Amino acid sequence: MRGIVPILTVAFAIVVIWYVAAVWMNSTWTLAQAERAGTTPSFSEIVTDTMAQDRPLLPAPHQVAAVLWDSTVEQKITSRRSLVYHGWITLQATLLGFIVGAGMGIALAIGIVHSRTMDM
Repeated sequence: MRGIVPILTVAFAIVVIWYVAAVWMNSTWTLAQAERAGTTPSFSEIVTDTMAQDRPLLPAPHQVAAVLWDSTVEQKITSRRSLVYHGWITLQATLLGFIVGAGMGIALAIGIVHSRTMDM
């Protein structure tokens, strides 16, 4: 229990900083829209608008979680919009690179052991 408190404290601080940064960065669009309309939004209106923007500069944590949920759980695995599909493509390329690299390393090691010229 003692070890989890610092981890949760740091995670909480990161989320709070993330929300503050999201409000700060996304408020420029809200303020520009209000200026064009000739109004002055209150702080609560700015916060509400920055948390629900369709294309924010910095999405809030709840927006990121929603998109992750939509692109993993609610998509078919074979869909090109699924993160699972793209994770599989990335894993295939990584494993192929590992196999090729390991094969070349083993061939080079065998060559060094059995060839005096390569050993020099």
